[in-house]
Amino acid sequence: MVGYPSLTNRNRTAALNNLTFGVEVDVIWAFNAATQTWEEIKAGDYFEVGRGYWIHAAQECVWEVGI
Repeated sequence: MVGYPSLTNRNRTAALNNLTFGVEVDVIWAFNAATQTWEEIKAGDYFEVGRGYWIHAAQECVWEVGI
């Protein structure tokens, strides 16, 4: 579980910055409070300022989030 400590919403590719989806990270989930369900963050989806995410790291890595 990680927070998204940026001042800008970014799509999944841009938000992962130094990580490659499918290599270091293989799944990302966010909780939708309106539907009370967990939703997978797909390629066209955005990380939103201040939200928390479950990120499964397939290998040891450090996520460098741009402000």
